[in-house]
Amino acid sequence: MRVISLIRGQKPEASFTAERMFLKGTAITTEWVRVFKMNGDFQDLAQTSTDSGVLSTAPEGKYRLMYGENSTTYYTQVVDYEAPCQDATDNKVGVLCYIDTDPTVTVKDENDDSQTSSTFAQAVTTSDEVDIIVKVKVASDKCYGNPSAEGDNAICFKFNNTALTSVKTETGSSDLPYAATAYAAAGYSINCYNLPKLADRGEVELPVTIKSGSSEPGVDHNVTIYLDDIAFDLDADDLIEIWGFHDEDNNALGSALVTGDFIYIS
Repeated sequence: MRVISLIRGQKPEASFTAERMFLKGTAITTEWVRVFKMNGDFQDLAQTSTDSGVLSTAPEGKYRLMYGENSTTYYTQVVDYEAPCQDATDNKVGVLCYIDTDPTVTVKDENDDSQTSSTFAQAVTTSDEVDIIVKVKVASDKCYGNPSAEGDNAICFKFNNTALTSVKTETGSSDLPYAATAYAAAGYSINCYNLPKLADRGEVELPVTIKSGSSEPGVDHNVTIYLDDIAFDLDADDLIEIWGFHDEDNNALGSALVTGDFIYIS
């Protein structure tokens, strides 16, 4: 028979620290870990500092740890934790990834030339179909999209739906982030597709197919690109975990919607 031994009635405890993903040993002391007791009576144990904050735990208690919860700098890391069965200090280390708020977007025309606002606009004629590349790259030591999330980011294309009939990639359709709805306009469509999570100089090249209608597109028909990152929050009403692009009040999670990039058409 196992005996749980507590010296002088003391309980086990957890000490919390955090460090940068991709910069091991670089301590994060200005964030918090939010702790929930999961077994027995569900309890929100509030926040404890990642600067060696200490929390008493129940022997063999089960907890849900949310490092960097509600941070605007780092993606939240969500992990499950079981406390030790006897008096001890358990040193728990969270690993947080810095949010890249503006990944680099490069558009290559059908000849593999990188577009600028004044060069290598993609020629599209009536009833045409052209294939281009949209490349997205994240900065060194940063992430775009919460590494703990099971889903993907989103890439959205806004286009004049008279001049163009579709602008799509083959990664599968994504939900429309609420932040992108602010850019809806009569005569335009916004279609969104899955964009893989990226980390530490990671990049992805997405083949994009543009199809035109019976009227010839021109310089006024550039396609706008929006990026949104999958992130995490807690529903303020019931503490249900939210993994996605916006919370229960449609506030953006993670980074703000990335705007300002285009597929240039001529």
